[in-house]
Amino acid sequence: MRLRKVTGFLIAFGVAGMAVADEPAPKGDKGRIGLTATVDGSLGVGVQYFLTDRLAVRPNFAFDHNSSDATTSTTDSRPVPLPPGPTESDSHQTRFIESLSLVYYLGKVEEVKPYLGVSYSHTSNTTDAFSTTNQTASLVLPGQRVPTLVPEELDQSTHSDGHGNAGALFFGAQRAFGRRFSAFAQAGVSYGSTTTDQTIDRTMKLVAPNTATLETTLTTKAHIHSNSTASFTGAVGLIFYFN
Repeated sequence: MRLRKVTGFLIAFGVAGMAVADEPAPKGDKGRIGLTATVDGSLGVGVQYFLTDRLAVRPNFAFDHNSSDATTSTTDSRPVPLPPGPTESDSHQTRFIESLSLVYYLGKVEEVKPYLGVSYSHTSNTTDAFSTTNQTASLVLPGQRVPTLVPEELDQSTHSDGHGNAGALFFGAQRAFGRRFSAFAQAGVSYGSTTTDQTIDRTMKLVAPNTATLETTLTTKAHIHSNSTASFTGAVGLIFYFN
């Protein structure tokens, strides 16, 4: 479904650009400005502005949100009266990406313009996840010698906030379809660092007969820092110029 939305958006963007692609063009690219639509893992929108005939700046903003829920169950064939109950879980993740690129065009071969570029990006994301499992536990109650099976509920909630910074060097090519509309593709290498603060709360509830509910909570906090170097391909986009 998400792929269909992205594809439909790019097609509509391209049709709108090609509808005005045959308008007469002023000479030179300096001062030209256009709207960009980019697909590089996420769908991003931004602008491109030519500082000179060869050098352009390209700020971009991307956003995505993912959510999921699941129910899992386990079957135990052992003759033990402690069958595990189903686990219900759901999670939500939201991510924002802001980037700024400088693009230097090397020249022009017919309607194709190869370019080199450098970019900086900042990413922020938030993740919330929750799961609950209902099962039974063996508990020796006061005044008894034989364990009693009592309902037990296990809850776990996870919250994490992450921030990352990355720089990239890339090579690409841009193909013009008239004056107003262009498409581009690029590939390169990036280096980045990410810092994540995570909090996990695990709560166990025992509901024993004729007694109060027994509840214990264990909280785990983590501060995670990571670095990564990676190549990337398949970053594509469209540009619709206003002038």
